[in-house]
Amino acid sequence: MGAPDATPLSAPPRLSATVGGPLREVTSTTVVDPSDRIFAGHYPNFPIFPGVCLVESAHQSFLAAARGDGQHATLLGIDSVRFRGPVFPGDEVTTWIQIKANADLSWRCAARLATARGDAATVRLRYTLEAAT
Repeated sequence: MGAPDATPLSAPPRLSATVGGPLREVTSTTVVDPSDRIFAGHYPNFPIFPGVCLVESAHQSFLAAARGDGQHATLLGIDSVRFRGPVFPGDEVTTWIQIKANADLSWRCAARLATARGDAATVRLRYTLEAAT
């Protein structure tokens, strides 16, 4: 399988719940480390968690769920992203993901990410899955 994927997140999301079935649901949390070096440039004197890191958090949550099922996931594309509210250092981000199979054998991941202040982003990703070796 090779080396683990590179990620800008300082800590991987923690899966807190998964529900199986034809439409699978995954919940995870990530605490945004206030000392993360990413805040030095984003933005000085007004640190805000970069949007790409929210997309990565949804992606890493999906990968963790796939690994838990003995699957290897490959990202095919980002279908849409909407940023709805800021995420600041120290925030806990909760990610809710719904996963379903498509007719073309790809998997669609619809994620909603939120902090205690409300929604932060919605993300739609597409994957292929295969048995891990």
